[in-house]
Amino acid sequence: MSRFSNHKKIIRLAIPIILANASAPLLGLADTATIGQTGDAAD
Repeated sequence: MSRFSNHKKIIRLAIPIILANASAPLLGLADTATIGQTGDAAD
């Protein structure tokens, strides 16, 4: 098994984790924007 093959397998496994970690701040941003649109309705 070549070294390149091992790296390719690791990258293939890491891509979903990278996407999940990148999407968490985007979810927080969407939540903040949604709550910001409510204005004084929360009072």
